[in-house]
Amino acid sequence: MNEVINALLDYSKFGIKPKDFEEVDLNEILGIVKNNLSRDIEEAGAKIMCEKLPVIFGDKISLVQLFQNLI
Repeated sequence: MNEVINALLDYSKFGIKPKDFEEVDLNEILGIVKNNLSRDIEEAGAKIMCEKLPVIFGDKISLVQLFQNLI
């Protein structure tokens, strides 16, 4: 976990242009990711189970990438 945090800190230092945050429904993000990864999920016999997620302020594209990497 420390490596992940350190990598994120290093990533944040490289002058990335801040993006405008907007309200993002994480349930929608999870749906997009499940659709994007549907073949892999099916082949692995995986089940993605999640309770209702909140609406947050963030960057939709970055959150999709984050969820895809986590799943």
